[in-house]
Amino acid sequence: MIVIYPTETCYGLGCSISDVDSIHRVRKLKRRDGGKCLPVVVHDIRQWKEVAVPNETALTLAKAFWPGPLTLVTEKREGVPDELCLGSIASRLSPHEVVLALTAELGPLVATSANFSGGPNPCSLDEVPTPIREAVDWIIDGGKLSGKPSTVYNCLTQQVVREGPISSEEISEKIKKK
Repeated sequence: MIVIYPTETCYGLGCSISDVDSIHRVRKLKRRDGGKCLPVVVHDIRQWKEVAVPNETALTLAKAFWPGPLTLVTEKREGVPDELCLGSIASRLSPHEVVLALTAELGPLVATSANFSGGPNPCSLDEVPTPIREAVDWIIDGGKLSGKPSTVYNCLTQQVVREGPISSEEISEKIKKK
């Protein structure tokens, strides 16, 4: 099952991370190659630790900024499908009530934006490309969203991959205090 769902940033396209067939469908819908990791959302820290092996930096940043618009790249746990990612996993804990309900019911979910790879992040369902909207199993309308994607921080390389609502300076400040 593939769902389009609202987050506090933009519309996500997702499925259970244990549903390998749906992961392949998501990649095909997004026109995303198999080498690029698909991020996930989790319900809480316990669920995160079921899919990720967080280092000290990741734990510090999760404590400081989660739930919120920060995606953390860490080592992935054994058993997480390679179809999702190889070696590392990009995870975040969203405060959005829809995401929390979905992850409570279905477990960790693929959390990629509901667009074609490289396209603009959809802030409304009308901005989700029609071929994607028509191919999913379920759509949850959350109205107009902020549109600014999460900050992505690689805890393995200690680098900001993409700056979003949480600045590089805010991350550096938290890491220095640990």
